[in-house]
Amino acid sequence: MPSTAFRSPHLYVPLLILVTEAILLVPVYLGFGADLGATAIRFGLLLLLLPPLLAGLLLWLLARRRWLESCEQQEHCRALLSAIHLGLLFEGPDRQIEYVNPAFLDSWALSEVTTGELTGRSVGELVARIRPLLRNPAATASYVLEVEDSHESGDRIEIELMDGRILSQVSHPVRDREGRPIGRLWLYQDVTHEQQTAEQLIYMAERDSLTGLLNRRSLRNEMERMINLAQRYGHRFALLHFDLDEFRTINETLGHRAGDTVLTRIAAELVRIVRKHDLLARLGGDEFAIITLIDEDLDEVKQLAQRIINGVARIPFRFHDRTLRVTTSVGIAVYPDMSRDPESLMAQADAALLQAKAQGRNTWSLYDRERDESVTMMAHMNWTQRIEHGLENDLFELHFQGIYRVSSRELVHLEALLRLRDPDHENKLFMPGQFIPIAEKSGKILAIDRWVLRTVIGMLGRLPGMPPVAVNVSG
Repeated sequence: MPSTAFRSPHLYVPLLILVTEAILLVPVYLGFGADLGATAIRFGLLLLLLPPLLAGLLLWLLARRRWLESCEQQEHCRALLSAIHLGLLFEGPDRQIEYVNPAFLDSWALSEVTTGELTGRSVGELVARIRPLLRNPAATASYVLEVEDSHESGDRIEIELMDGRILSQVSHPVRDREGRPIGRLWLYQDVTHEQQTAEQLIYMAERDSLTGLLNRRSLRNEMERMINLAQRYGHRFALLHFDLDEFRTINETLGHRAGDTVLTRIAAELVRIVRKHDLLARLGGDEFAIITLIDEDLDEVKQLAQRIINGVARIPFRFHDRTLRVTTSVGIAVYPDMSRDPESLMAQADAALLQAKAQGRNTWSLYDRERDESVTMMAHMNWTQRIEHGLENDLFELHFQGIYRVSSRELVHLEALLRLRDPDHENKLFMPGQFIPIAEKSGKILAIDRWVLRTVIGMLGRLPGMPPVAVNVSG
């Protein structure tokens, strides 16, 4: 921006006219005598030259006013650009830097440089100066202050710096009122915080918040990916599903904080046990799962299951001067030997887990179709869905068992026993041991308890002579 009036063409031209007229007027006064004729001539010339002189003076005053207004607008615009947090650089058509704002210097950590030092220099000089600040100069330098098409807006790119920050770069061509290109405006913004926030959100969506392991959703995605690879290359893999034996007792007697301590400590031990290419996840509560590739036979999978059992059992937990030992049971299902879709594979691993618990806990079991009473049911939906379907369609029913006094053989009260009807087989009933453990893990047990209590109270209200009824309520 010009610093004096004489650097502005708007002021220079009127002022030149004004000075010229003044120079012409001076000899008029100096070159004639004092006689009457000379006075008349002088006066006539004065009248002749005075209007242009006054016009030139007025023109100069108007030009000076416009110049002052322009200066004020430029200062106002400069102040606004300096206050913007975006880094701005404007280059002319000759790739010379015409303007940079303070935010540009801050973005690139050029604290030792002033905006005036960069103005008038070439863009290439600036790129050479900031090249050492790039984390990967060989791959990134060619994108800094460069576009493929000078007439189009540049693509948004992210630039990693040596200090760990990330700058976003975008540019737009600038044209005058007639549409002719007069330069390019570059914009830079520090997006480090936004990038970190996005990465944190992705991490939270994929990870379990307590242990940092993959969550159920991520395991499901990984299982689908593994199935696609297995179908393409003929791979086999195993799904190990396991939980902690009697973990609910720890929560109920020692509190959930102690339970969280147990889970985090066991998760750390599991990370140490599994191989690098194994996928370890926490499904929720005390449930964990591992996906592992099978090289030839199942020996390595069985050894992994045994290492998990031994590793968990070795961990000592001390609470309130009490030392506890936790055990785990592991169920194993194999793809594609046993199933060909994620839902069925997960259901079979869960069934194998129940089979391991039936063997006495603290052991592992390979899925055995002959021992799985839920095979037919799992072909249609998993247990959680079946429980929801039963609650919505009134498929639960109560059976009653009489409790008698031995001495008098008198009926003392009834005990309510819960059953779940199979909608596909009219005469088939599922026993509580098949769905209650799953209902407790999924939280559906609360709805089941309410249904039982509501049904029993309704029957007692309708049948005044009915004996008292004992109801089992989940802890």
